[in-house]
Amino acid sequence: EVVQTKDIKSSLKSLGLADNEGKGVETSTGIGLPYFQNTLNIIEETSELESHRILAPLISEALKVINPKIDIKVSRKDFKGKTMPGSTPGLYQQFKKDDGTLGYGIFINSIRGKSTQDLETTILHELVHAITVHITQSADKNWNTKELPADVLRKIKNYGAGIKKIYRSFKNKVESNELATITVGGIALTADNWKKWLKLRSLVESGKIKNLKEEEMSFYNKGIKAFYPLTNVEEFITGALTDPSYQAILNQVTYSKNKSMLESLWEYVSKIIAQFKTVDGKFVNPGSALEATLENVISSLAAQGVEIKPSDTTPAKAPRAAESETA
Repeated sequence: EVVQTKDIKSSLKSLGLADNEGKGVETSTGIGLPYFQNTLNIIEETSELESHRILAPLISEALKVINPKIDIKVSRKDFKGKTMPGSTPGLYQQFKKDDGTLGYGIFINSIRGKSTQDLETTILHELVHAITVHITQSADKNWNTKELPADVLRKIKNYGAGIKKIYRSFKNKVESNELATITVGGIALTADNWKKWLKLRSLVESGKIKNLKEEEMSFYNKGIKAFYPLTNVEEFITGALTDPSYQAILNQVTYSKNKSMLESLWEYVSKIIAQFKTVDGKFVNPGSALEATLENVISSLAAQGVEIKPSDTTPAKAPRAAESETA
């Protein structure tokens, strides 16, 4: 697909993500990593932002170790074929491939972005998202760990486990009604509402939409934003890194040492990235100014998240007969 604006076309070309005609890079078999590595090298060498030049080589090293099979798509349409609005600069997505297996990919909106710095921010944000998800999955059989000290590898896994602990704590607080005073889209985060939504979700996914009353469908659709991030740690990370309203909720809940869940999550993410080598081949020293700078950059990137629908759930629609009755 040809990129549609002059500014974003120039930015994508400068970062190696579009050819001279403006056609965006696109892969479909989990081979997008070399493109991201090339882009990170360009950011490290040419970015006008020091924070981006610091973060890019650390992300690059993280990707070399984790070795994720991810795709890239620079287009108006995401990996599910949906045309995305300009308000969505990028997405890290799980999607179903043609052979029925699940794939992971980073979508970059080909009409979003007024400067190269904006595009750099989107790319760094989505790659941090991808790294965090892959580490919490604990599927390290494809990791390249030869040059990674055993104690560093252990720390990375421990920080990943820490993120999963935050997710479980948040979920437990909902199930014990500790967050019942908090609402998302008019839906209170109560145990009963969570159970009700799960039951409705089961009916929707099993194709039994006809069995739902109009008010039940309305509750289910509103509850997607409130409860979908509770379904698994991957969606929890997505909510924490991409949805401002969910970030606001996590920032209200104290987790440890007078830090909110959101602050604790960002701290774990920044500590994960800090375990990889800097541009000069050294590791980030704990407690150093560089580590503090890195945490600030990660927090800033997370704040760039845009409000999106969950990656694999769409609102339930009533059968046509029911729609005609309520029109």
